[in-house]
Amino acid sequence: MKKLVGLLVGAMMMMATSAMALTYTLTQTDLLNLHVLESTPIEYSTSPIPDGTGAVKFSTIFKPVYQLNAFVAYGLEFSTALDLSAYDKFELVVTNRNENPWNFGLFAGAPSLDYNSLPTSVAVDATTVLTLDLTGMSVSDRANVNELGLYLNANLPIIGTGGEEDYTAEFSAAPVPEPGTMVLLGAGLLGLAIFGKRRMNKEA
Repeated sequence: MKKLVGLLVGAMMMMATSAMALTYTLTQTDLLNLHVLESTPIEYSTSPIPDGTGAVKFSTIFKPVYQLNAFVAYGLEFSTALDLSAYDKFELVVTNRNENPWNFGLFAGAPSLDYNSLPTSVAVDATTVLTLDLTGMSVSDRANVNELGLYLNANLPIIGTGGEEDYTAEFSAAPVPEPGTMVLLGAGLLGLAIFGKRRMNKEA
């Protein structure tokens, strides 16, 4: 039991330490306000909607013309610059709900340069955490972010299971769980471990 308590305390200390490396994530409200900032022509993009799990669902229909690349960037534009100088990274959880793989990434717009993460291929029904390393931005740009969001792209035409061309991209995005939530979970487990130890002592 002492070993278990020791492990839990150690885990909590590690989580508290990792919490010092601050991660910026968009809230569900932010995600619901994302809109198309740039695209390789699309037919239409529906407004983001909650999917009932804390995530937000997106759907984009690309124009039915041959293109070498389908691309769309969803983001927020800030009239007052967003100061992210205290953060080390920007992260979002993304799930691919389409019947084809798509490439996803994150971006941040700044006065001198726009920054983006490399595209990550997300398989059908797979979920991944997208990360943009903010330490790669200049100090001035990190303190004056004017756009923030995510993008997806793929080569077209994409062939569906029935042989038809598929130009639909559906996915959901969710905030990354706060480190504080993990610390609370660790504290709860620690409390259970201590309770169990006391109970064992009483029975003895």
